[in-house]
Amino acid sequence: MKRAKMTVSALVLALLMAMSVLLAACGKTDDDSGNNNGGGTTEPGAPTHSFEIDVEQAPNLTYKSSEDTYVDASVMTDELVIVYDAEKTVTAEVAEGNVTLSKGTSETANGKKTDTYTVTATGTGAYTLNFNSGEEKVETFTSEVAAAYPADPDLPTLSRSAMNVSDVGYVHDPVVVEADGKYYEFNTDNAGGDYGYQVRVSDDLIHWTKLEDPAIENCGKNDSDAKTVYESGKGGLQEVYDILKGDGNWNNSCWTLWAPEVTQAADGGWWLYGSWTTAFGSSHSVIFQCYSKDIAGPYEFKDIIVYSYDGGGIWPNAIDASIYYDTDGRMYMAYGSFSGGIYSIELDPQTGLRKDGLSGNDLLKGSSKTQAERYGASLVPNGYMEGPVISYHENVPVYTGDPKSYNAESYEYKNQYYLMGSSNSLSSDYNMRSYVSTSPTSGFTSLTGTGDNSGNRVSGSFTWRTNDSDRSPSYEFFAPGHNDMITTSTGKNLIAYHNRTTFGGGNHFLFISQYTFNSRGDLVMSPNRYAGETVRKVTEDEVLNISAGKYAYVAVTNNRYDSTYNGGYAKEDLMLAENNVLKIGNTAVGSWHLYGDNYIYIEITGGDAALKGNYYGAVMPAYIESQGEGGLTISCLSENGKNTLYLNSLV
Repeated sequence: MKRAKMTVSALVLALLMAMSVLLAACGKTDDDSGNNNGGGTTEPGAPTHSFEIDVEQAPNLTYKSSEDTYVDASVMTDELVIVYDAEKTVTAEVAEGNVTLSKGTSETANGKKTDTYTVTATGTGAYTLNFNSGEEKVETFTSEVAAAYPADPDLPTLSRSAMNVSDVGYVHDPVVVEADGKYYEFNTDNAGGDYGYQVRVSDDLIHWTKLEDPAIENCGKNDSDAKTVYESGKGGLQEVYDILKGDGNWNNSCWTLWAPEVTQAADGGWWLYGSWTTAFGSSHSVIFQCYSKDIAGPYEFKDIIVYSYDGGGIWPNAIDASIYYDTDGRMYMAYGSFSGGIYSIELDPQTGLRKDGLSGNDLLKGSSKTQAERYGASLVPNGYMEGPVISYHENVPVYTGDPKSYNAESYEYKNQYYLMGSSNSLSSDYNMRSYVSTSPTSGFTSLTGTGDNSGNRVSGSFTWRTNDSDRSPSYEFFAPGHNDMITTSTGKNLIAYHNRTTFGGGNHFLFISQYTFNSRGDLVMSPNRYAGETVRKVTEDEVLNISAGKYAYVAVTNNRYDSTYNGGYAKEDLMLAENNVLKIGNTAVGSWHLYGDNYIYIEITGGDAALKGNYYGAVMPAYIESQGEGGLTISCLSENGKNTLYLNSLV
């Protein structure tokens, strides 16, 4: 399998540096090249160098210590490939970090020169490479070397009864943005902070600190205070309140703002897109845009983007905005919640407002504009879904051969937009789903279609505890969802989502987990909290020996935890044995096959009927909280897209 092509020009680099964002695409690893919805995308008008350097292949490096007995040493070395104009001369050097660099081949064809370098890890941590042309530094490449297995990251404590709002507690509908070397998280108004969107900041996506001030000022401290502020005419979103108050569905009960989105503005500032609705469960809602020079705020209202007042049906509910871009730099806003499914409106990347110029009275009741003009294009007509987010990934490898008889030449490479959303009730059977398309505005599909309750299952309710009295770990994954997708400047693909920690109830915490793709190009997510790990090459020897082949496993086969396999609880009697034999207990019930860098195919033909089937997945490092140490996790999607199978290595 060849490595994915990374196309990053000096134009992109110059722009992203001007926007104080690290070069995201340069840090891409393995098969991933994505645009995150937090602003790491190209805009016109950036200064350029005299020529372009394209990173055709970025190295994916892991440091293998002497204790990592079964990790293949090849993970410490990888190739960096760059392409540039043949008449130019480019050299590469290590600016800082624990890597060495050696020049390999150099080939010229069709007016382009392709240079290959070998990059070798000598330790963990961030590193920087400079690409120079004479005395000019043309580009800077930044990435990191991860440990083979993550060490104990001191993950935030998750209490089943009380929460600390200063870190990851009381988080609902999170969106995460990387800026100025840090990560910022915004979420729906919730207990423990002023209304106007809470803001948190982190250096590592693991430990978070809540900022004192909300993103938007003068939105009230609670329901009664917000009511007083807005009825006095002094609210931070007075224009939006005035629209909603005039709507016949306004009932003076919904004073919180929902589901924020933040992305970089054309001038280097920041746009915030927020939602306000007339009442919980109502489809009469407004998505608005605000602006701030500083990512943390304060943000000031600019205009509304869409107002839904047609009573649902086939038309969308104007909440849950999410910004994404196509490969030509065109800007879009996906949105929607249940009614009518998921829609998209094209925006102007210079203003962040509607590309069609609709504003003001064009979007209010009495407008002469049709619903189709006001609401945009339907992406997925799933009336049980909300909270869309779309991420583009380039050259995703799709294996077309037999996983039982691996052929390294049997790959196709696809450029795809991945749409994720959350389905069903957020208080009982919320679950994350995914779709894929080659177009940003049409053609999204899944193995289960596009209608109600469709979408490939990404996650649902489960726990790594084996029974109700088991307290390791101390929480469940209950009704997880309303997620964001982030590709960091070091190339890590992550899902940020809210999660309740007790089956049947509880408040919401911020969770982050890594995602990757199986050999069919389906999105699969690590069933563990992120601890700094990196997706890397895994060998059969490592899978067999890291835990003597013993794995805990969970199957999510239903939206409700109490109706899914084993009531959502884990079992610990699965064995990945030699000769590709899969055992449950002492009985051989199927087979497993590792292929490519980290793909796995599991076939279960015997034993419990609920588990029978074919599963395609990926093997990844993870911090296994129930074991208190780093290990391997396996995330699989069933062949029909309806179920997930998760495995964690056991001590």
